[in-house]
Amino acid sequence: MSALYEQQIAMKNRRRVLDLEIDTYVKLKSRLLGYLTAARENRLVSVDSEELSKAQAELDLARFRTNLNLMVDSLKYTNASKDAEAMETSINAKLLAYIDKEVEESKQLTKKIENAKELLKNRRKINSVVQRYLRRSRTITLTREEIETLFGDEIDAASIVKNGREVRNNVYEFQLSSASFQQSFQQLTAQIDAKIAECDNFRTQIEESKRKWEALASKLSEILTQIQHIEI
Repeated sequence: MSALYEQQIAMKNRRRVLDLEIDTYVKLKSRLLGYLTAARENRLVSVDSEELSKAQAELDLARFRTNLNLMVDSLKYTNASKDAEAMETSINAKLLAYIDKEVEESKQLTKKIENAKELLKNRRKINSVVQRYLRRSRTITLTREEIETLFGDEIDAASIVKNGREVRNNVYEFQLSSASFQQSFQQLTAQIDAKIAECDNFRTQIEESKRKWEALASKLSEILTQIQHIEI
């Protein structure tokens, strides 16, 4: 049984108690008014003063209990309103913190994807240069900066440079038939494929973050709807 359902049951029971007390008050009030009406119309033969005093005392007690209960319920309602407001504030704070966290993570993921794509573009550009050389010559000349850009952190540039012939300062000539050079390009291809897979993984994480936010927003909306439909 949910706390919300228990609260609704408690409110209904409390309302029934108040209804009974109000009903008692109304009956006593009607009895006294009946005495007064009969007296005004000269239909009241006799009335016991003790009975009148007793009825008046019961009426005063019923009125006192009703007013007291209304005061208690008013205090309970005030406290419940404060609790509900505090809960709403807490939920909003947690939701905003969660959204901020998800937005920041999404930004970081998007930034990584953009960086990876930019890296792939640069490497593909150099690869196209390599392809043109393959059609015209058996050698290729690359600067050290081009080698580092092409192979990045995945493959040590020094291991590539030592397989080439330095034709001038930081400019190296490579034989395209060199097995080590061909192997380096194979490794590069594998690394580019890994980067593409990483981009896909980042996109998946962003979609998961969006689904988490949507699920949380849906739950919050459901809770607020239930609170609005509580019977008072």
